[in-house]
Amino acid sequence: MYYQKDSSKFLKIFVHLPKYVNQMRQLFEQGKISYKNQDGAFSSVTFESNMPFALRFMIDNDIVGMQWCQFEKAKYKLRSPSSKMSTCQFEFDVIDFRNVEAVPLSEDSKIAPIRILSFDIECQAEKGSFPLA
Repeated sequence: MYYQKDSSKFLKIFVHLPKYVNQMRQLFEQGKISYKNQDGAFSSVTFESNMPFALRFMIDNDIVGMQWCQFEKAKYKLRSPSSKMSTCQFEFDVIDFRNVEAVPLSEDSKIAPIRILSFDIECQAEKGSFPLA
């Protein structure tokens, strides 16, 4: 890690489906499975095991928010309007996520047009009562 003097070894585990991450974490933390190498066993403490799959995917593939992505021709399928799961104009099913690449950011890059903007404010009232304007 960047803030530690000494380097540490970590074991990165890949699972077939994102839902298996939580199950693997529980097995490690409960001591039901472990990994031993020539230096001994890895700790039962897990790191980044509660990170949302979409965020982990973006970090691993150097994709930032609002960035354009590209995939190889014939390696994706456009979803029909009846099978869409969001309000996006286009939804794609990608056959292999290893083919997803971020379009390099440059001064010429334009972000996708924003259609919805939301914001949230946090308010605190005195003595635990409901906040007044």
